[in-house]
Amino acid sequence: MEENRVLILKEKINSEGKLLSKLRRIEKDIHLQEDRLRDLERILKKEKRDVEDLESGSLSSILYSLLGKKDEKIEKEQYEYMMAKAKNDECFNMIEFLKSDKNKVRRDLDEINNLKIEYEKIIEENKEKILSKDSKEKRELESIQNEIGSIKYELKEIREAINAGNILLSSMEELIKSLDSASGWGVVDMIGGGFVSTAVKHSKINESKDHAYDIKSYANKFKRELMDVGSDLDFNINMDGFTTFADYFFDNFFVDWCVQNKIKSSLNDAQKGYDMVEDMISRLENKLLSRESTIKGLESIYFKMLEEYNK
Repeated sequence: MEENRVLILKEKINSEGKLLSKLRRIEKDIHLQEDRLRDLERILKKEKRDVEDLESGSLSSILYSLLGKKDEKIEKEQYEYMMAKAKNDECFNMIEFLKSDKNKVRRDLDEINNLKIEYEKIIEENKEKILSKDSKEKRELESIQNEIGSIKYELKEIREAINAGNILLSSMEELIKSLDSASGWGVVDMIGGGFVSTAVKHSKINESKDHAYDIKSYANKFKRELMDVGSDLDFNINMDGFTTFADYFFDNFFVDWCVQNKIKSSLNDAQKGYDMVEDMISRLENKLLSRESTIKGLESIYFKMLEEYNK
């Protein structure tokens, strides 16, 4: 009997997702109908004014009387008013129906919350019964508990590593943009761009150095997080050795070529590093999904044991 009650509770609780989806649909429909009702109310007020103007002896009423078409016009305006009122009433009634349906869904959700409390109480009681005495069920339950706890800790470490990797990736994107821009100005400089192109190029190089400095810090953080999940990553972006002084004061093709070569080398390192970090994050995300799936499987076994326990 108790086992049947647990399964009944579980079945009803599992309907919560559908009820929440239905509630969202109803709330959306109510919002749309309320917008429609406001438009219909404006139309209804206009149609009512048109009828009242003709019946009250307004200028338009006098004009239609002189033309001998007042009765015909009043009849037309009254018809349009009645049609507008019918649409207004229909929309109003639809909103009331939706609100009633919404209240019913909310009551059903409140009932599910009560069922959850009852379900959790039974589960907790069964858990205490199992753990209160030495048995095969107790050892199995504790083993699953320990494994779930271990995987949850692993998931925490993986998420921290992914977060650190995404921060590193974002900084590397900025570095690549700066180096790419520096490379473009370097080409201009090589074909005789002059002092201005040299200055802009080195501004972008200095900007790149700032990003590279940040990247070292972020990369160290990412590597530490990877060690916690049993992974490793090794890449290097060399931003040293730019001949800024020589580039300014010994402006010639050879110096420009050396600087441009260095920019391209650093850009190549940065792009390779970016690809490596991106690939590592992808692997971490796959690992995260795999471990989350493992937890779901273990939790399914865990709760099935507690649901079916009846001693």
